[in-house]
Amino acid sequence: MVVESHRQLAELVPEYPFHIGVTEAGWGLQGRARSAAGIGILLRDGLADTIRVSLAENPLRELPVARALVTGSRPLLGSVEFPIRTGVRGVQTLVRKDVPPDFTGRVRVRDAGDERVLNLRDGVVLDVLSLHTLDDTVQTGSIDADILRMRDVVHCPGDLATLIQTRLINPGVNSRIQAVQLPLPENHGGGHVELGRMLQSLNRDIIWEYRAHDENERMCALTDLAELYENGYLNWLDIQTHDDPFETQRDGFDILQGLGTGQWCAELIACPQCGRSSIDVSELIGDVRASFGHLHGIKLAVMGCIVNGPGEMEGADFGIVGSGRGTVALYVHGEVVARGVPVLEVINKLGDIIDRDPNSPR
Repeated sequence: MVVESHRQLAELVPEYPFHIGVTEAGWGLQGRARSAAGIGILLRDGLADTIRVSLAENPLRELPVARALVTGSRPLLGSVEFPIRTGVRGVQTLVRKDVPPDFTGRVRVRDAGDERVLNLRDGVVLDVLSLHTLDDTVQTGSIDADILRMRDVVHCPGDLATLIQTRLINPGVNSRIQAVQLPLPENHGGGHVELGRMLQSLNRDIIWEYRAHDENERMCALTDLAELYENGYLNWLDIQTHDDPFETQRDGFDILQGLGTGQWCAELIACPQCGRSSIDVSELIGDVRASFGHLHGIKLAVMGCIVNGPGEMEGADFGIVGSGRGTVALYVHGEVVARGVPVLEVINKLGDIIDRDPNSPR
């Protein structure tokens, strides 16, 4: 909505400067992915004159994210218009904005164990698969394989375009390769138009590696994924963020949900921490996530103050709003159901409310 509205507005008032922000982005990887999708794309479009990053974290953490978004604002695919792909080899992808609600979403998580299926809300099924390491002969494409995994280091979009050209777009490539795993470029030099053309001609599922070690790499990679998703080139995500497979899986869900591909876990929205907040939003949202993050199909809000909280959390199924020093008010579908609840009692109280709600998936 942020991206589309500003693109339309730019056609109406091209001479006006734009101040861009995603207010209830949230926290952690999901908040950063939402910021990348909402702010990063418009930066790459050249439609952002100033930006405001809003995370439900210590405000000092917002500026590095904003700086990283600006640093990574050069496009990955260029300005050439390519047709949006509707699917590859009969596999329903995660890339269409008009995907029906019963689509099959897929995410690859390293070391997540054997194949298992999670049944999500409204019949959505998410296949969580381990990505098996392939040996060097398979990586070069010299023997039969379903997945060609490229571990090459690419410094810019042009390098990746050349890699695809030499390894895949030629008559000698193995016809049994169903999917290819590609690395994201380390930085954004030239060759983005060439990369867009190569991806357009690549008639295979694309698995993108997410490997980020600091805030700059993280925000650049997330904006790359947002751009790839928007243009139809995000089929799978191979992610390694933790030694614990469960934590890695949760990060994968956060990234995909933050990019807008679907709802894989409870949607958590929260206001940025400011001087009006009467509670520690970032700490409380962590507790809320730990207790209720597995509930698919609901939206939970944690807001710091009564001034903006009720309005900003519009659409949330259940809301927590700071109402005084160390106390909150609880909301259900926009209506107050409890006031003056001590923060230490919020989780138990909210759990009881969710259990009693007839529409709750719990």
